[in-house]
Parts: sequence; C-alpha cells; structure tokens
Amino acid sequence: MASAFHTSLQFGTARIGVRLPRDFHCNSLTNDPYPHSHPKYEVHYILSGTCTLITGERKISCPQGHFLVLPPRQQHRILPDGGQVQTISFLYAVEDRGAKDAALPVCTEPVLIRDEFQGQQRLMRIRSELLGNEPAYVEMVQGELLALLAAFTRYCGSAVPAAGKSEDDGRADIITSYLANHRYDPRCSCEELAREMGLSTRQVHRLCIKYFDVPFRTLLSNMRMETAAYRLENSDVSVVKLAAELGYASVESFSGAFKRYFGETPTDKRKHNNKSGRKNRV
Repeated sequence: MASAFHTSLQFGTARIGVRLPRDFHCNSLTNDPYPHSHPKYEVHYILSGTCTLITGERKISCPQGHFLVLPPRQQHRILPDGGQVQTISFLYAVEDRGAKDAALPVCTEPVLIRDEFQGQQRLMRIRSELLGNEPAYVEMVQGELLALLAAFTRYCGSAVPAAGKSEDDGRADIITSYLANHRYDPRCSCEELAREMGLSTRQVHRLCIKYFDVPFRTLLSNMRMETAAYRLENSDVSVVKLAAELGYASVESFSGAFKRYFGETPTDKRKHNNKSGRKNRV
C-alpha cells in the first residue's frame, strides 16, 4: 500500500468517510509517552500481543483479538504490555448523518469489542485487495468496511456524540497528533504541518500560541524532551542513540536542551531514576 486509502461509504441514510493509513497492515506499537488524539473515530485491531489504553486516569486492558474504538478528540496513549504488539488501524468520520435516527457506529467513550464477527479475516481481505490493486478492488474494500462498521454499530450504539469542538479546537488536536506522530522525523516542521492543514505557516504559528502558549518550535522541543525522559526511564537506549533518533545534531546539543528543560542532564536523570529503584524495561 504505497499511500493512504480514502473512501466514502453509504451507510443506511448516512455517509461515512474512511481513511486507511499507509501502515494499515504493519503497525507496531512502541512505548509512547505522549498523549494524542484524532478528529475522527479511531479503530485499532490487536493482531498480536496485549496493550493498555490510557485516557486520563483510566486504564483499559486490550487483549489480542479485540477491536478498540476511540471517539474523536479522545486524548489517549496505547502502551504495549511488554514484547511486540502488532495492530491494524484506521480512521472513520460521519460526513452526513442523513436521518436523525440513523444507526451509526459512533461512541462517546472508548469501546472494546471482541472479534466475534470475522473482523480479522475482513481486515486481511482488505489488505489483500489493496496490495493486489485488481479491477473492482475499491468496491471489494468498501464492502468489507461496511460489514465491519455494521458490526461496530451493534456494540457502539447509535447515540449522537457529545457536541463537537469548534474548528479551531479540532485544529489544536491535529497539531498535537502531528507532533506526536512526527517527533522522530527530522522533516517535522511548521512548514510541513501547514501544508498538511492547508494553512500558512503564520496561521499555524498563531494557533500554537493561542492553544499552547508557545511557538511551534518550542512545542516540538518540549514533546521531544518528554519523550526522551520517558525513554531514559523505561529503556536501555543510549544517550547518543536517543539524541540521534530525536533529530539532534550532537549529544552536546541534546544534553543542553534536556538540561534547560529538566534542570539535569540525561545521564543524571537516568542515574536519579535508577537510585529511586525504578527498573529499566526493554
């Protein structure tokens, strides 16, 4: 699958837009300390391993063979419970509700659904169709997606979600998601985000100041610092490797930024954590 796949489905009297990302069938979870959200419904199928969903103070165990459906703008983290966790993920949004009483796969809280409706098989068929790119593959993918959404409806109910946020609030979530997903990418920049959002860099800069009280560059640096602290505490990654992964030109520049943010060097912070009795996890 070379690029993201987008389609619009007729679901009863409503229209639903679905987006399958480029890593639709090969997504590995890693220890990710930074909460994020999406402006659409987010679906994860736990293909192998187990993981934990964290939303605020709430924790939900997500075992293999289950679908996890998250409502729009739900701040969350999904952390693996040791070992490798493989997921298949996609996003969908209600574009047009049609009749007010239309049954739709929507929810206002996270929903965990046991796969009792051949969901994994449908996902594998979607993967096969996307990779094969044969004639009528779009119709085949749409059919499998409709079957999945129909199954979700039985578990999610048809309640209308709570009133959505304003457009600017949605944009704030998009900024957070972009930073969370691209903080390891050396190309991550205000210019790239502006292109994704269809805005000017000046507009994105103003949104960052409005909602986060700091410019984009500071916001990105802060996220990388929080990520670095988490990795130092929860893995054996070296300071040299971590600096390179986070896009710093040298260990010295990374250590300087880390000390300005936390008041201690990365090495000192790891020593402090070890003295506190915290065990490193791979």
